[in-house]
Amino acid sequence: MGQESIDRRNREIIGKLFSASDQEVLGVIREIRSSGNPGLIPALIKLYESTASRAVSLAVVALVRDLKSQSAADPLAATVEQITDPAKKRELVAACWQSGLDFSGHLDIFLRIFAGSDYMTALEAFTVIENSLPYLQDATLLKDHIAWLKERVSGATGEEKALYQALLSLMEENIPQLPDQP
Repeated sequence: MGQESIDRRNREIIGKLFSASDQEVLGVIREIRSSGNPGLIPALIKLYESTASRAVSLAVVALVRDLKSQSAADPLAATVEQITDPAKKRELVAACWQSGLDFSGHLDIFLRIFAGSDYMTALEAFTVIENSLPYLQDATLLKDHIAWLKERVSGATGEEKALYQALLSLMEENIPQLPDQP
């Protein structure tokens, strides 16, 4: 199938995603699940953020949680930070770590979510970061992330401060294992 044909098919699927019928939308989500097309993830996340349907939201989160293709990590990470509803962001960040995908190339995104969210969402972002550290291959980048996080910890208090310190400790433990990149 040529790229033009794929693009046309993706536009058709995206159009159906935003139909008025939850049943049709759920059918399209099942179709996306079976096709495994990571190019549709931004549209799914946009749907997730805009829908009032709990069934549709749950179907999108379940699909994200079940993602196994590493090619889905880039579009997912690029869109998760844009979610504005705190409860939906928390669900989606949790689905990211539950998917088991490697988000080590996107630690900056999850660090921003960690630092800019409520405690429970920060805890979910912590888990994404923790699960991604074994895949990180650049000590210099990790040191930069640690420095960035240290700048923010001074404003934290109570449980939040303890969570910051736990994340910093975890990140610092991983430095000796990594080579510095030029």
